[in-house]
Amino acid sequence: MDRRRVLIAIVLLLQLELSLGAELEDARRAIRLRDYDTAVSILKDLSAQDDAEAQFQLAGLYRAGSGVGRDRVEADRLLRAAAALGHEKAQ
Repeated sequence: MDRRRVLIAIVLLLQLELSLGAELEDARRAIRLRDYDTAVSILKDLSAQDDAEAQFQLAGLYRAGSGVGRDRVEADRLLRAAAALGHEKAQ
């Protein structure tokens, strides 16, 4: 691969990472505002993309029953998934 293609690939990956980071920040903001429906929607999408932080945050919402029905089984499943991806607090 020539140098230009490598640079383009890096830029595209960085843009994707920034986009996912912005979505995660939107979810955190929604949680602070107690807009749990929005937070759950964003976090479910990110969790499906194997975002460990989103899985960790969503587990907390399931554990508390905020925006979703309280479900310790789902919370534990999400925590295990986040831990498997290397999330320190989930381990």
